[in-house]
Amino acid sequence: MTDTMQNFVKSKMVLVECNTSVLEAYQLMKKNNIRHLPVVKDGQAVGIISDRDVQFMGHGGDSLNLKAEDIMTKDLLSVDAQTTIPHVVQLMSNKKISSVIINGDDKKIEGIFTSTDALDLLFQSYKV
Repeated sequence: MTDTMQNFVKSKMVLVECNTSVLEAYQLMKKNNIRHLPVVKDGQAVGIISDRDVQFMGHGGDSLNLKAEDIMTKDLLSVDAQTTIPHVVQLMSNKKISSVIINGDDKKIEGIFTSTDALDLLFQSYKV
């Protein structure tokens, strides 16, 4: 039996709302040492912010007025918790993306699978 995304469902996740300031989103990412930050509305992922999205943001001027919804990627790839890991990794590779949202039956976000998770799995498979 192949492992599924169920292994990556989290009881607690770092999330932001659409109206969260970009500065606050950046600070949350740094504090929690994460590179992908889901943006939610009513518990459903509507976008994602990556470390690349915030790395060029200035610490002054108009960038201080930007909200998460202003810089988030809206075209998300999402799967359910029963989707197999090989299928998700193949999707990520084909689409050249580095994160996938895991949704529950109610379409609310339950987790995130990233390229770092895929590399960790690869490393574990080669561990002696």
